[in-house]
Order: sequence, then structure tokens, then C-alpha cells
Amino acid sequence: MYLSTRKRRGTVIILVAVCLMAMMGFVAIAIDGGLLHHNRRTAQATADAAALAAGAELYANYQTGQGLDTSGSAATKALAVASANGYTNDSVNSTVTVNIPPLSGMHAGMAGYAEVLVVWYQPRGFSALWGSNKIPINARAVAIGQWTPF
Repeated sequence: MYLSTRKRRGTVIILVAVCLMAMMGFVAIAIDGGLLHHNRRTAQATADAAALAAGAELYANYQTGQGLDTSGSAATKALAVASANGYTNDSVNSTVTVNIPPLSGMHAGMAGYAEVLVVWYQPRGFSALWGSNKIPINARAVAIGQWTPF
């Protein structure tokens, strides 16, 4: 039996270390990407529900406000719905903005419409390899709350 007297150079350890870093990158993309996608859907559902609540309040008070939220009740309802869904508008974990009338989009400046913007600040998990700041997740919804004839 022939035994080699040459010393091993340790190249396997270096290759494993390099491959492990690449594999951790793929794990970060898979796990954090899935979590980002889930939280984006949750933020959009919250924005939709809050905009519908504001639109319903605008509709209920249309005769007195003519589509404007003069009493602030529509914005209060929208913020209450967002808070009930976990978006407390604390500017650390989430920010919820209610614009009546909307400030952007197709119905900008039009009375009888409510716009809700939800921003969720997603903390990093495995992707902390690339940065430590939170990742903002944005959602926007617009609802109508006006009386219109057929």
C-alpha cells in the first residue's frame, strides 16, 4: 500500500467557506424575500380595508360634507382599521397616512375619494449580511365615498 508523504494544503476548507457564503446569500433571499412578499400582501389588505372604511364614512356623511372630511371622522375610521390590523402608525414599525381627497393618482384633488398609504418597516433577518436598516414596504389604496346617479 502506497501512502503519500505530501502535506495537504487545506484547499477544501477555503472552498467550503466560499460556497457557504454563497449559500447563505441564497438562504437570505429565499427567507427574507418570502417574508417581504407576505408582509406586502398584509400591508395592501390593510390599506384596502382602511380606504374602504374611510369611503364608507364619506358616503354616510355625503350630504353634510359633500365628499370632504370636515369632521375628520373618515380619517379616524381609517386609522382605527389600520391599527386593528397591527399598523399602529408609530413611525417606528409602521406609518399610516390618510389623504382626503387623494394627493396623487387618477383621483388627485377630487372630493369623495379617500387615499390610504401604509408603510411597514420590515426588520432584516438573514439579509442583515448586506445592511442593518429596516426595509420599507409600501401599500396604497383609494376608495370612493360619494353619491353619484346612475
